[in-house]
Amino acid sequence: QTIFKALLGISYGVSKLLGENIVHKTSIFLNKSTGHVFPVWNKYLRPARSLKVQQKSSNDFDYVIFSSCVNRLISADDHGTNLTQALIELCSERNISVTALHDNMEMCCGLTHDSKGHEKAGSHLRSKTVKMLFEPQFGRYRNLAA
Repeated sequence: QTIFKALLGISYGVSKLLGENIVHKTSIFLNKSTGHVFPVWNKYLRPARSLKVQQKSSNDFDYVIFSSCVNRLISADDHGTNLTQALIELCSERNISVTALHDNMEMCCGLTHDSKGHEKAGSHLRSKTVKMLFEPQFGRYRNLAA
């Protein structure tokens, strides 16, 4: 995910300098050249800003959000809004106490692997995440929302 986030940021920066059309056409060429492994650039992809979570005791929250890879990396709009951050702020306005797992970049539901036919890898990542959620620092949360 760190590599993807860096590549997304670089692609976004290059598209700002050279224009969306050049980056899009280059990505189409690379997509065809790599047997459709390289993704085609979408002008609506924007890197998400970093998530700012409150540092409180886990007992102070009603819910903890488990952000997906997409929510952690790609913004919700043209301004770089982090979707998880927007959900936390919306819940706060409604007096629902919510936070996100502080550093869950190692956690993965495995769905992207499953969707590409790599069920074994997806299952391995899911199992690893479930084990992590039962570690002492996560065991105090009453509810986890995905």
